[in-house]
Amino acid sequence: ELARSIGLHGVLEPISVRAHAQREGRFVVNRGERRLRASRMAGLNTIPAFLDERHDPYAQAAENLHREDMSPFDLARFIAEREREGQSRAEIARRLGKPRSFITEVAALIDAPPPVREAFDQGRLGADLRVLYRLAGAIKARPHDATALLASPGPISRADVEAMLARPCAVVGEAAGAAAGS
Repeated sequence: ELARSIGLHGVLEPISVRAHAQREGRFVVNRGERRLRASRMAGLNTIPAFLDERHDPYAQAAENLHREDMSPFDLARFIAEREREGQSRAEIARRLGKPRSFITEVAALIDAPPPVREAFDQGRLGADLRVLYRLAGAIKARPHDATALLASPGPISRADVEAMLARPCAVVGEAAGAAAGS
């Protein structure tokens, strides 16, 4: 969609770049990575950019969160990167201006099983982070039931996930086996 828009109207807002630390004459994108990718898809060889040597990975994440351009899976990857750098979830939450519970739920998606990601990419889970979080947990604790829910046609709502979790396990011992494996 963005590539189509850029193909028609060009890049309306320049991206922010900084000089590459090891490769002279090369640049690293601070903000605007989606615009850059979409511009490439639209066949553009150059786009407007401005030089900004400040580097704050939170700035791009916060910008994308406020615009709602960042998928929960991209945010989960961002959180995992910050944690590898030694930052706490409380610090990440503070810097993004989000509740710690939100960060915890998003972080749980870093190892969400592929069927959850596929359902999200297909638009079947909507934009409700809680549905993603509960479904990612359910597929680990109750794989048979969660897989059956994911295999059903149409959208999956929070009520669908909660109803599935409220029912007894479809396979006897499934929950106990999942708990023993954790």
